[in-house]
Amino acid sequence: IARRGIQAEAITKLMVEIGVKMADSAVSWKKIYGLNRNIIEEKVNRYFFVKDPVKIAIGDCPDEFDNLGTLHPATGAIKEAQDLCAKAFGAQKSYFLLNGSTIGNLVLAITKIKPKDKVIIARNSHRSVISGMIFADANPIWLLPQKLEQWGIWGCITPEMVERSIQENPDAKLVWVTSPTYEGVVSDVEGIAKVCKKYGITLFVDEAHGSLWNFSENLPKSALECGADAVVHSFHKTAGSFSQSSVLHIAKNSSLKTDEVESNLRLIQDRYLS
Repeated sequence: IARRGIQAEAITKLMVEIGVKMADSAVSWKKIYGLNRNIIEEKVNRYFFVKDPVKIAIGDCPDEFDNLGTLHPATGAIKEAQDLCAKAFGAQKSYFLLNGSTIGNLVLAITKIKPKDKVIIARNSHRSVISGMIFADANPIWLLPQKLEQWGIWGCITPEMVERSIQENPDAKLVWVTSPTYEGVVSDVEGIAKVCKKYGITLFVDEAHGSLWNFSENLPKSALECGADAVVHSFHKTAGSFSQSSVLHIAKNSSLKTDEVESNLRLIQDRYLS
């Protein structure tokens, strides 16, 4: 057993797990190896190698799919589709995202936020927004919406809440809200945008569940139309697209620089659609 690399602790743990019985017990080696692996995982280096490797150089590669183009930088049909998307939504630039709206939120965070920047943010934001805050080393100033006790869900973020928070934190760099929420609660984004412009603060809106609002008078005004600097849409949630296909929109008068956004998109997600 020792020659096989089985640790004494693994045998002890095996005996404790099996216990004492009157009848004989058969123990699988897989069970022993599994216990042993858990023990040595934390104290033994693991090495991988390829026997007789062969170096292969690939050059002059066409697009992953001929004539479709690349995602970063956008070329071919993909660029044309993104330009049409931006025109349809009234954006300066629209970027197709892989892995859902999470990518858009992460990119927005690392593009805008510098370490220790104060960010006024709704406490019921999606975890991808929270992750972006962590990546950027932001200092969150939480906005806690009122709870709608009748339904057991959180309510909206109001312009008054945002303005009060800005007045208490005049050095804040960004306001980030989610509207609509997963439950369908809509905030007054237009009022919040007016407050942000009054104090010269950037506004991001996670509008993942409201991607079609721009196309119906019976739905609330879209965040882009309301004055947000950047908006993330989850087409796969409410617009009928394939799973995890989302879009990041940069507003026409946004404070963000699109070249920085594109650089961070290349950093965060794959170069090709797949």
